[in-house]
Amino acid sequence: MKKIAAILLGMTLVLSGCGGNGQATTTAPESTESTTTAAETTKEETAAQGTYKAGTYTASAQGNNGPVELSVTFDEEKITEITIGKHGETTGISDAAFEKIPAAIIENQSLGVDTISGATYTSQAILDAVADCVTQAGGDAEALRAVAVEGGGEAEKAVLADSEVDVLVIGGGDAGLSAALSASQNGASVILVEKLSALGGNTFRCGGAFNTCDPERQKDIPMTEALSSTVEKVLAHEDVSEEHAKLKEEVQKQWDEYKASGNTMLFDTPEWHALQSIDAGDYEGNVELVRAFTSNTLDTLNWLSDNGVEWTDQVSTVVGALWNRSHQTPNNSGADIIAALETNATKSGVDIYLDTKAEELLVEDGRVAGAVLTNSAGTAFCVL
Repeated sequence: MKKIAAILLGMTLVLSGCGGNGQATTTAPESTESTTTAAETTKEETAAQGTYKAGTYTASAQGNNGPVELSVTFDEEKITEITIGKHGETTGISDAAFEKIPAAIIENQSLGVDTISGATYTSQAILDAVADCVTQAGGDAEALRAVAVEGGGEAEKAVLADSEVDVLVIGGGDAGLSAALSASQNGASVILVEKLSALGGNTFRCGGAFNTCDPERQKDIPMTEALSSTVEKVLAHEDVSEEHAKLKEEVQKQWDEYKASGNTMLFDTPEWHALQSIDAGDYEGNVELVRAFTSNTLDTLNWLSDNGVEWTDQVSTVVGALWNRSHQTPNNSGADIIAALETNATKSGVDIYLDTKAEELLVEDGRVAGAVLTNSAGTAFCVL
């Protein structure tokens, strides 16, 4: 396998962990005080020092899924603690905002903190609610918004220097995480980069359903007349290609054998899954690709299970699905899948870098040999 060299061009990458959806508190770290004369104090520094009525104040602001409640504690000169309260934000997507924004506000004594990519509304809700608390405490929220912030207040940093990796994965959704984890489990050294501040991509926004023929979980589902009619209708469709005709012939044989057996439980096979998918796609799909997909879905489900993803014992037909073959996670959330994959990818040795965007693919002899990437601070480095 060709080696890919990761070369640092004088930068640091931000790594962030995932928090929970419950109450989280961020407090100001202890620091040594420095003396600044009145002549040396800028307007921004004066605003950052602030003049507050010491105490704890509460407020809420609109997030992505509803109000985000929080409380802010002040002493007479600064913000000392921010506690996130009730909210309906999506676990995983909002975690980075709840972790980073309060820390950056306290570290910089500023409301001029950048929002988190992928969690903009949650970030803004935190900033707006803290601003409300600042006003309640007698401070100047607008002045705090003008205070310059350097470095974003990230607490944990890691340096990537002169590394050599076998595989670079760009994108940290379920496909990227699965690819990175699988490559690592097969002996490759792997770096995964994600442009947002949290892993998950669109998977966090889905219901976490996975469709596959699964004889064990489907064995107690009855085969109704309506379901039988669906099979007959799809099998009666005229041939649209040689590949389609061959697939239909296989399913017809399976269907005839099923009826002859006297079985009254659900009929399902990878081939029927493929034929049904072709039908639902108005016969525009590539039959060979669809068959390759449905032939491997159960193995994929089992691989996900082996890597920590939990599924309920019963299958159903989720909205948009075609048959009683939808598997769901305990929380009906794609976040369950991402959490398990991230945990196992990290354990397996995958180096994950967030806030890192691929700007350009590097091509050598007609093949991609690496990428030019930038981190959240805008510093570029190459993976060759």
